[in-house]
Amino acid sequence: GLGLQSLASSRYLHIVAAMVLPALAVGVDAIVRRRQALLPVLLALLLVGIPGNVADADRVVKPNPNRKLVLTSLPRMALAHEVPRSLHPTLSFAAEVTIGWLLDGVESGRIPATRALTPAELANNTLRLSLEQVDGPHRSSCVPLHSAIDLRLGRGQSISVQGSVGVQLLADATHARTQSLPFGASLVATAPTFVLRSVVGPVNLRIRPQSFTAALC
Repeated sequence: GLGLQSLASSRYLHIVAAMVLPALAVGVDAIVRRRQALLPVLLALLLVGIPGNVADADRVVKPNPNRKLVLTSLPRMALAHEVPRSLHPTLSFAAEVTIGWLLDGVESGRIPATRALTPAELANNTLRLSLEQVDGPHRSSCVPLHSAIDLRLGRGQSISVQGSVGVQLLADATHARTQSLPFGASLVATAPTFVLRSVVGPVNLRIRPQSFTAALC
């Protein structure tokens, strides 16, 4: 449900490593009981990766500048004042944030100013503000999504999806083509079915599967 790309995420690799450590410790203990002279060699094998990981820690914990740009620029778009305040525009990395909260943050001065957006960044923000994702009712008749499809949604129109999907806003006279942004199932969105509703319109979308369970209902 999280999409194939998430399998290579460092957090999952760290979980695997943590779960393997007890088995390694048991193995090391068994070997040392038979050949105590091998203890320094085994300890060296376990410790050899630490310097590189420590050196890499600064890169890992740095905040994502693109995410900051998204959060500071979204409430400064004219479209932000036209969509429901309850809209969650950043489901993939700040799912609890609503556009209403961001607008209030700009008004109060808590959210700092940002630079001008490129056409591509502006289009991505437009997509984030165009689709509202809410939990949907259980659906038994869904069609598996094996490849990308194009569709057009008018204001208030919606589709139901299962699993994880990527959505692009296709280029037109006013918008550049966007990246494929994640919608549907995620770590914080685990309902069996989701409704994607257009809160502006019309919008021309391309929807592609991001998980084995992706389907349209």
